[in-house]
Amino acid sequence: MTVKHVFGEISWITRKCWKPFSAQEDNLKDFFDKGYEWNNSIAVSGGTETANYRVAYSNATADGVVPTNADSYKRNTLSLNGGLKLDKFSVNSNINYVHKNQKVIATGQGDDAGSGKVVWQEIIQIPRDHSIVDSKALLDPNSPYYKFMTLDNYFTPYAQNPYWTLYNQGNNYDEDRIFGNIEFGYQLLKDLDVKFRVGGDYSDAFQKDWGNVGKITPGTPNSSANNVFGGVSQLARQNRQFNSDLIFNFKHNFGSRFDVQAFLGHNLNERTAQTNFAKVTNLDLPGFYNLSNSSVTPITFATSSKRRLVGVYGQATFGFDNWLYLTVGARNDWSSTLPKGKNSYFYPSASISAVLSDVFKLPAEIPFVKVRFAAASAGNDAEPYQIYSVYVPGSIRAGGFGSINFPFGGVNAYEVSNNPGNQALKPEISTEYEGGLELGFFGRRVGLDVSYYNKLTKNQIISLNLEPATGATAQTVNLGSVRNKGVELALNLIPVRAEKFEWGVTVNYNKIWNEVESLGLEGGSGNILLNSSYNVKLRAVVGKPLGAIYSPDVQRDPNGNIIVNPTNGLPLVSSEETYRGSINPNYTLGVSTYLDYKGFRLSANGDYRNGGVFYSYTARLNYFNGNAYMTQYNDREPFVVPGSVIKTDEGYVPNNVPVSRADVYTYYGGSTSPNEYNHVLPKTFFKLRNVSLTYTIPKKSLEKLPVRGASVGIFGRNLILWTPKGNHFVDPEANTFGTSLKNLYGEFAAGPSTATYGVQLNLSF
Repeated sequence: MTVKHVFGEISWITRKCWKPFSAQEDNLKDFFDKGYEWNNSIAVSGGTETANYRVAYSNATADGVVPTNADSYKRNTLSLNGGLKLDKFSVNSNINYVHKNQKVIATGQGDDAGSGKVVWQEIIQIPRDHSIVDSKALLDPNSPYYKFMTLDNYFTPYAQNPYWTLYNQGNNYDEDRIFGNIEFGYQLLKDLDVKFRVGGDYSDAFQKDWGNVGKITPGTPNSSANNVFGGVSQLARQNRQFNSDLIFNFKHNFGSRFDVQAFLGHNLNERTAQTNFAKVTNLDLPGFYNLSNSSVTPITFATSSKRRLVGVYGQATFGFDNWLYLTVGARNDWSSTLPKGKNSYFYPSASISAVLSDVFKLPAEIPFVKVRFAAASAGNDAEPYQIYSVYVPGSIRAGGFGSINFPFGGVNAYEVSNNPGNQALKPEISTEYEGGLELGFFGRRVGLDVSYYNKLTKNQIISLNLEPATGATAQTVNLGSVRNKGVELALNLIPVRAEKFEWGVTVNYNKIWNEVESLGLEGGSGNILLNSSYNVKLRAVVGKPLGAIYSPDVQRDPNGNIIVNPTNGLPLVSSEETYRGSINPNYTLGVSTYLDYKGFRLSANGDYRNGGVFYSYTARLNYFNGNAYMTQYNDREPFVVPGSVIKTDEGYVPNNVPVSRADVYTYYGGSTSPNEYNHVLPKTFFKLRNVSLTYTIPKKSLEKLPVRGASVGIFGRNLILWTPKGNHFVDPEANTFGTSLKNLYGEFAAGPSTATYGVQLNLSF
């Protein structure tokens, strides 16, 4: 029997609601609303021969696809720019103010001991036969289904009704930011001028996160589930940045064929940060999100940091006859975040380019030929306070009963941080060589740009996870050397060009090779752990691309058959991990196109990425709850692992021991299962990122209006996402961990990608 809702046909006993087992079409999609986004801006500018000004204001308001304003965003920006030029003296300045308010849906696994579970995780765990529409009964105590949607009687103790999670936790982020600079210029000589630019960037942010208390009634069907104790945390952060540049510019023509442009500069950059954090759990009064609402000792910390970078730099470009150019440059930085004696690093650069078509007589079909070659290096320092070990508030492990955190009983204590300092840190240096060729054909209607690059990064600065036996958890270290090579091609075409119509196409291709050449660690280790989730590991391995993903594998006999446990039929786990791929793509391909006709422009762009893998907790949850397609194997009845054998004293014999219903979860993705590779997905995808249609109103039609220009258009973003058969779970570009190397290996219950449709109007006065 087919039912539209879970409770379309129901019968019940005193505590649990029963229903027909029937898949619900788009049951997760019904949770979401249609979001909206408004972007408005206005600018006024003017000036004279010696002075100019510009005032601009913009406003952005958005509310995402999640019900309520739990994923809303507001931003207001005010910008002021002005300039003045008097004979040899000039001054230019700008100042910007931004206020931002943002609420986001948390990702990850959640914490019942604090703020509770997270919405995305609870949505992912809803089975195919459960209607999200009927879960809304939780919001109406008068509904006959209300009691079946509470924490006490929800269909499983392993999950929460996502509406309970949505309405009982949240966060709010507020930020005020002011940034800008002022630049003074003076013409010292005809060919020599000096500029002094000083600027700052100041921001104050406050973030509050909260989760309600959720008590489960003893004796109810879900009494085995954890109570949610509730919690609230507050984070205040101040960031300050000061930057100054003193630059001398020289420009001179030596006759009609030689010219030189050069500059020499000094840079000072200073950044400070202050953070104050407080958190309590075990809230006494439900729904009262205040740090005072708990008898538990608060978790508090305050941090401050300061870093300074001083640099001198210079560059000179020599031109000959407007076709041959040689550029040389260099910079030296001194950083406060590196050890004394190792805090200075020098990185030079040089490039040469020649427009050969200006020198040699070429066929008319090839009007433009340019070659170029460049060699450059770049340096990088560490985050503050990675050199010496620091003290942190003390904590004593209390066996299986948690920890005792100081201050405790009026006594305070400190201990050395689990992240020891590293006085051997060196600056990170990258050296890159690049060669390229640019060609133009048929009146420049066909353009081809081909380049090859080879980049070697030495002493890359990363945070390295340490073995527990060391007594520490992580340390900032230098990673030996990593090489990146690649070929980039850009093809520009204008297949059609007529009086009132033009069609253009651009194709970009990038082929990437990446390899760890050495790790540079004591003992010559060729394998280090960068990150992990369950048994999926992100590693740096000599001979592999940086960011290699490994996971357990099954044991196999000499013929490749899977060896299983003779007791339960489950595959035995190999002691060796298996390489599943790297986080890097094999190649990327991007295409953009436009059509122009009588003021109308239709444009679109998309890109394809081939290769690479990533870890997906979304996939893991789908295997955990049986939503993954593969879990339908044998109609969910006990089964014998295909191609499996049992090891005996005499050798190997065919397996006839089935995997029971009780062990199915372990087979598909338990934390000790060799099938953890199910949670490593291909990164290959195609996205149609943008499509727009714009009409620019002819200026002649605006002559009688106080408008200089006007255009109106419609657009769509992220309209199509295609992924291969191996990934029907999540957008490969989803990332919930962060942007550092160790955090680029996947997602942990990320929210869905969204498509955007809109209209836009542009007016200039």
